[in-house]
Amino acid sequence: MNSRAIGQVISPLLGIIGGAMLVTALVSIGMGDRPCVPITFVLCSLFSFVLTLVGWMLSRRRLGESELTTGVREGFGAVGFGWLVVTLVAAIPFWAVLDLAFFDCIFETASGLTTTGASIFASGMRIYGKIDPRPDVLEHLPYGILFWRAVLNWLGGVGIVFFVLLILPLMKVGQNKMFYNAEVPGLKMDDDQMAPRLSTSVKMVLGVYGALTISSILLYHFFGMEWFDAVCHSFSTVSTGGFSPKANSLAF
Repeated sequence: MNSRAIGQVISPLLGIIGGAMLVTALVSIGMGDRPCVPITFVLCSLFSFVLTLVGWMLSRRRLGESELTTGVREGFGAVGFGWLVVTLVAAIPFWAVLDLAFFDCIFETASGLTTTGASIFASGMRIYGKIDPRPDVLEHLPYGILFWRAVLNWLGGVGIVFFVLLILPLMKVGQNKMFYNAEVPGLKMDDDQMAPRLSTSVKMVLGVYGALTISSILLYHFFGMEWFDAVCHSFSTVSTGGFSPKANSLAF
């Protein structure tokens, strides 16, 4: 298995996660969280960017080197390891801010990125090192964490690997169809179809996804939601992830 080809796919994924953490830090500041919350997100973002840089340096093509050879194993490896690494890195803010158990952090992150919607936040869970008996525990979490949950849903809904598929033709990572076929089984694509069709399709998907997101935010706010709740619920709605900043979700 060509680990360098896999590294070239995972690196931009971590860069996307790092950028999303920076946006979350700005939202956290704007919503008035304690300073430690946005600072934590900034540090997590820097860590993600460092991993991105290291991965890119170790996997990039050397001067005069021929195109990296890839195959089915690299395709499945990139998709599998990509989701695993991104889940581990994206789980760090839950641990650093809330002092959650390791597996709780992984569960919440994986549920968000896969848009499964199951959550560990409930009455009787351990937060900040002690049991929280309140039934509305979500309402007492920092805004940064609530927004980060919504962002995980939003990124998972469109499929963060789609972002990489858009980047791949520019990176010249061997047979790009292998990564596409591994992420989207059943929709096979040949090399001569890959570059123009995939690039156009991904741009269309992202355009529609963005338009639905903005429309949802505006409609939620128009019908009475605060801007923060409107954004979080919109991210969860268009992704069908279901994470909400309220314990009662839309019933609130």
